[in-house]
Amino acid sequence: MSFSFNIDNIILKHIHQVKIYDRNGHLHQKILVLVINEASQEFGLFILKKKRFIYLIDVFFPVCLEWSLKQFTDLDNIKFKINETWYTFHSLPTVIENISTEIQKALQIANVNEISFKDFGINRHLWLLNYLSLVKKDKKEKVEEKTTTNFNTSLNQRPEREFESNQQKIKNKQKNKQEPQSQNNSGVFRDGMLFDKLREEWIDIELHKHKENFSELKQITLICGTWNVNSKKPTINIDDWVKINGGEPDMIALGFQEIDMTASTLITNDRTKGKCWEEHITKTLETKEEKYVLIKSHQLGGILLCVYITKTHAPYVSQIEFDDVPVGVLGLLGNKGAVGIRFKLYDTKICLINSHLASAFSNVTRRNTDYKNIVKNLLFSTKKQAQTSTQQTKPVIFESDITFWMGDLNYRIALSNSQVRELILNKEYDKLFTNDQLKEQISKQLAFEHFQEGMMNFDPTYKYDVGTNIYDTSEKKRIPAYCDRVLFYGNGIRAREYRRHEYLISDHKPISAIFNLEVYYIIPDRFKEYKLQLIKELDKMENQTIPNAELDTNNVVFEKVVYNVPVTKSIILSNIGSVWAKFNFVPKVNDKNICKSWLKIDKLNGFILPGTKLEIKFTIHVDNSTAHLLNIGKEELDEIVILHFENGKDHFVSIHGEYLKSCFGMNLETLVQIEEPIRDIKEISKESEAKMIIPKEIWRLVDYLNLYGMDEEYIFVESGNIGEMEYLRECLDTGSAFNFNGSLHSVAETLIMLLESFPIPIIPFSLYKSCIDFSYSYEDSKKIITQLPKNHQNLFVYITSFIQDLLSHLEFNKLNLTQIVSVFANSFLRPIKLGKDPTIERKQKIEFISHFIQMKEKEN
Repeated sequence: MSFSFNIDNIILKHIHQVKIYDRNGHLHQKILVLVINEASQEFGLFILKKKRFIYLIDVFFPVCLEWSLKQFTDLDNIKFKINETWYTFHSLPTVIENISTEIQKALQIANVNEISFKDFGINRHLWLLNYLSLVKKDKKEKVEEKTTTNFNTSLNQRPEREFESNQQKIKNKQKNKQEPQSQNNSGVFRDGMLFDKLREEWIDIELHKHKENFSELKQITLICGTWNVNSKKPTINIDDWVKINGGEPDMIALGFQEIDMTASTLITNDRTKGKCWEEHITKTLETKEEKYVLIKSHQLGGILLCVYITKTHAPYVSQIEFDDVPVGVLGLLGNKGAVGIRFKLYDTKICLINSHLASAFSNVTRRNTDYKNIVKNLLFSTKKQAQTSTQQTKPVIFESDITFWMGDLNYRIALSNSQVRELILNKEYDKLFTNDQLKEQISKQLAFEHFQEGMMNFDPTYKYDVGTNIYDTSEKKRIPAYCDRVLFYGNGIRAREYRRHEYLISDHKPISAIFNLEVYYIIPDRFKEYKLQLIKELDKMENQTIPNAELDTNNVVFEKVVYNVPVTKSIILSNIGSVWAKFNFVPKVNDKNICKSWLKIDKLNGFILPGTKLEIKFTIHVDNSTAHLLNIGKEELDEIVILHFENGKDHFVSIHGEYLKSCFGMNLETLVQIEEPIRDIKEISKESEAKMIIPKEIWRLVDYLNLYGMDEEYIFVESGNIGEMEYLRECLDTGSAFNFNGSLHSVAETLIMLLESFPIPIIPFSLYKSCIDFSYSYEDSKKIITQLPKNHQNLFVYITSFIQDLLSHLEFNKLNLTQIVSVFANSFLRPIKLGKDPTIERKQKIEFISHFIQMKEKEN
């Protein structure tokens, strides 16, 4: 028997009768059908099963342009019997030796024995997706019954909990999209549950968008305050900092910076001084008519955030989370960074962040980078899941309904000292604010682009002579600036007042901002009624047509890519169909990951409405984890990613970039063999003998610091400039001279970054445990060093000697042993995996390395 039919350019030609044994050994009689769309030149292979008088699609395989079959299901254990011969799925393409001939035959008999789609129970214009309704038809009543049962059950529960769990389901689904087992799309065709998933997600989104329809608003007054206390203890009355005119606030959030800047605090995160300030606030609030309780306090190094609320509202606080992100030297020290506290007040999620960003007038780019790193890494309870995933979704802080960001942001005023001081004298705040660095970065969308700020009608809060109201009279005579800020993001926020306070114990003045907040409280009966309306509306809206989307290009070329400099390119996705389309990126067959680790995709999944467009960004970022294989030519910046549409066709996007070799991420053994600049090497040789005692790149940086940097204050402690460090890396890779008059801190941080980029540290991983175990003993430590490979031993002696030389200049550079060794610690010793107590291991690393510095000092 053979038949074909042609409706709206669609041809179905019966090819073979098939017997299929499934993985359970059961025999099934099915037919194999070739499908051709004349208009689009697309075709595919269907396996149909007969149910009463209609045929249902059991499995669908698109046929690629190379006449090969693409597997959408796990059929490794399934066998096909065609013309008395058994085939596995992987050998099935050999049955159709020339599929183009089959197409020609189908075209020739297209007008013979035509059969209407309606004869198969399928609407002619909704030809592919509508078979799903047939699969679902028998299940429809059960699905509706199940939905109603679940809904009725939820009536007896607190609805906001259900709403909250629904939101969590969305996050879990986004996470699951990255799991390989969830990419088996055959399940969509076999179990017909696609629309159930779509319904659930649509309802969740609509509930979140329109929660004002089933909620009432409660008014909350909030004070957000920030103060860089310059390591001072609480010795003054702060009553006016935490009060408002005409009453007392419902909630108070106070952020501090430089609580304690001693080296021990920054390394061990000692909270002694933070507790002093917390107790001082508590005692101040005890004098108020309103009684306050502490929601949470959290400290990172010198950064502290304390959040209080009145006892009236305290019972409605839930889901309290906290996190911190250090962005100090190499992201290790808490001298700069942020702490965050997030919680739910009634049914509104509130996030509070206190940060201390990079200092210095010219360090605008670094401050912007600090902001981006904090946004990226402040993850709260989602940290573990996010760190195990290779992809990132929407930043966690913007998942809250309301976010406040306070702190010493360190942005300055881009005018001369005399101009700024004259404008302050004349109270011309608008001109000061016009030249404010932070305002400029926000307008250029380089940092804090989502945030707003109240109107500042007060003098700059930095920098004062301690104990006075006089701006800096020291030799540096720093330009006064609005370093201390309070920003906000979200709906239902009204900024009432922005003010500063005249305390004298620090070189900064504290500020505070008063806000009126509208927070939602879900009313159970309204929630249930609104959800029921949505379910009814969705029942009417259900759409069974095929999504139709196109890309403006499927070939993304990045040209030249260098180490540790992210490059982003975009494609435009357009929905040219008549219904919304749900998409997600999926792994290739037998792959676990969606893409290689050097590639990031900003939108892994989502919806796109008809007639709309969506930008998808691809970012290539070569870091320490990926640079080595690219440098030695075992990996290239070539990738193909699959953009899948549920019930639609896949799009294949080709990603290509040219990586410029770098000494960063290269093995120590290889670097000592290369005399010329690495950028000039076409192929890395495998010579066994070293031509240099240490890599020339290390020598160049150390030599420069020996000549110019030994007396620089806080060398290796303060951060370098990102642009300058990129320039230095380029000079090292190309062999260019250092025509450089930038910051010595940039040279120092470049040295640390180069040492830490080695795939194998100075002391190899195999000796790490021994170093930690015998860190207390110099004699045992010496024995371990004798086991180092010769090249590693040479570099160990060279760097420890350099550190000893640095410490001989401590009168000028103000370094100490613990400080400098802690910075170099990861260059010498890195574990393959973090231990149970990283803080203790860090102390042991410092102790181990310090032996050799101290003994060199004694020998000298």
